[in-house]
Amino acid sequence: MSKEMVIPAITWILLTAILELVAFLTLGALPSQASEQAKVIDDAFFLLIYLVIPVFTLVVVFLLYSIMKFRVSGRPTVDGPGLKGHLPLTLVWLAVTTVLTGFVFFHPGVTGLLELRAEENKVPDIVIQAEAVRYSWKVMYPQEMVYSKKEIVLPIHMNTQFLVSSKDVLHAFWIPAFRVKIDAVPGQTTHVNATPTKLGSYETDTQFRLQCAELCGLAHSKMFLPVTVVSEEDYREWISLQKPIK
Repeated sequence: MSKEMVIPAITWILLTAILELVAFLTLGALPSQASEQAKVIDDAFFLLIYLVIPVFTLVVVFLLYSIMKFRVSGRPTVDGPGLKGHLPLTLVWLAVTTVLTGFVFFHPGVTGLLELRAEENKVPDIVIQAEAVRYSWKVMYPQEMVYSKKEIVLPIHMNTQFLVSSKDVLHAFWIPAFRVKIDAVPGQTTHVNATPTKLGSYETDTQFRLQCAELCGLAHSKMFLPVTVVSEEDYREWISLQKPIK
């Protein structure tokens, strides 16, 4: 390694170590993780952050070092000296980035999708129809023949399939605590699954809410519905108190 490479190389190693430590200490500050799907998505997010840090710091360190080391004062009057490529370094960079790209494509890319699809392919315990219209949600429980416009109540540890539709414009179905999101498209029915793993409610944690995540008009930010996760017994009791579908 040439002398000019020593300083940026050491800087890169130190900066990478610092940022990896910062990521390790701060990534736990993510919103509540309250579904099996949320764990899959968070694990993928953590892995990608850890992998991208050394690549990011490598580019930034050598870019800043080049600016400081080889800058020219004033307006240049002649072309700079020619630079000869370093074939071994080029091949190493190509090999490392290719392997890294292939790795994240298969994991968490393919493996994560397969894990999420495995839950979707199961016969759901609960089916919920969520209909969007500016600026509210109507939630129907077709198996129990009831509906609710005030909240969504779910039983813990039960695979729930959400059938999502829209009556007017494009909306998006998103529950932050579950990390699941799907577009609500006029004239279509989309679906997404979530299996709650944590008791909770909007009153104690604002991540327990159904939020429209697609800009749909002036009151877009107010288009949300509280979500509550309860025991199966409490869920059955809540269902018995809801309005029947006519």
